[in-house]
Amino acid sequence: MRILLMVMTLLLTFGCATTSPQSAEEVSAEQVFNQSVWNRAASDFEGTVVVVRASQFTGIACTYSILVDGNEMASLDNGQKVTLNLIEGQHVISVQMGKDGCGHSYAEHRVQVSPGSHEELLIEVGNFDGLTIKPY
Repeated sequence: MRILLMVMTLLLTFGCATTSPQSAEEVSAEQVFNQSVWNRAASDFEGTVVVVRASQFTGIACTYSILVDGNEMASLDNGQKVTLNLIEGQHVISVQMGKDGCGHSYAEHRVQVSPGSHEELLIEVGNFDGLTIKPY
């Protein structure tokens, strides 16, 4: 019983760990599928959206796909981020888990991008609400 309580405490503690946009590591070029919107200065008609994957024990071995308006942009590993410059307008930023045998989960968040705007979104797996993507 004591060991079970210790394991549950560890899972709850590490399952809730987060990563700030400043401490997250930017994805590598090999993880980006649309490099025209990735990690560069925004034009006069774009805003920046940074998607951060929390560094968590829960789902640590799974890769998450980041999609913008249904188009796959990048894959994120634990504790990574991707910086995207998107044209002004409303966009659906979504995260999908399930390409590597980790089950299938999906979450999305709508953002309104305006020229010069900066939005930070956090992806995490909660103990009760599953996979989420929300403003940081």
